[in-house]
Amino acid sequence: MESQDFTAGIGDRYKQIRAHFGHSREALGTIAGVSGTSIGNIEEGKHTPKAESVAAIARKLGISLEWLLFGEGSMLAAAPSSLMTELDSLVPPPVVQHLPPLTVTVDISGDETIPIVESEATAGYLAQHMEPEFLRNLPMLALPLPEFKNGTFRAFRVKGRSMYPTLHDGSLVLCRFVDTELETIKDSYVHVVVTYEGIVVKRVYTGRDSVGGLEVRSDNDEFPPYTIKKGEWQQLWCVVASLNFQMPAPRKYPTKQLYSFELEEMRNRLEILWKNYTGQ
Repeated sequence: MESQDFTAGIGDRYKQIRAHFGHSREALGTIAGVSGTSIGNIEEGKHTPKAESVAAIARKLGISLEWLLFGEGSMLAAAPSSLMTELDSLVPPPVVQHLPPLTVTVDISGDETIPIVESEATAGYLAQHMEPEFLRNLPMLALPLPEFKNGTFRAFRVKGRSMYPTLHDGSLVLCRFVDTELETIKDSYVHVVVTYEGIVVKRVYTGRDSVGGLEVRSDNDEFPPYTIKKGEWQQLWCVVASLNFQMPAPRKYPTKQLYSFELEEMRNRLEILWKNYTGQ
């Protein structure tokens, strides 16, 4: 009974936090590192939150941990508490893992689909890319082609001009998950790198960092290369195809075609002149 009261109490205080800051369940979930559905289950008393997510909310929003856990004192913390220090010591540091996607999305026919991660969904994807509920709510792309049969695929929206002229702003890149435990990263190939700070589309080079980092380069020389250290990225996806929505303008004068047409006209005129001259 005490456990149920404890869980219900935290759920009520999650609601108060959201009301105070004007956050949706999804927004609070991003702060806590869980899905909006998980926040809803906690608020409804169905689940007890993990220590890591409680500590993240308290630290990032300046919430008193005594109030959040036990309802004691005021909501906002005046200073870091001894309880927060103790909780930090109990919560193990996050283990950096390059985990393969566990969720496969399918259409009504049972065929596997490709989730599309739009630019505005980046923040949610960073925290919830392993959550089935989040992935199922993304737009889906169905490509029943043999090139998309072996592996797990995602589509990411390109933002900016760093990969121009290979990729344009707004292009979609279709990518296969790279399990670095089983296969070698392809040097100089375009990849999507999911870090803890964002999602980037770059050419990836390995072996240039002694501690296993990735050197990433843009195709646009205006953007300098940089290194993503080992442990700073969550997922790696190799680009296998792209959908480009910016086609170059047609040539004003199709010179080769025009030349061929004029040559044919000249040949016809010469034949007529020759027939008139020879009477044949």
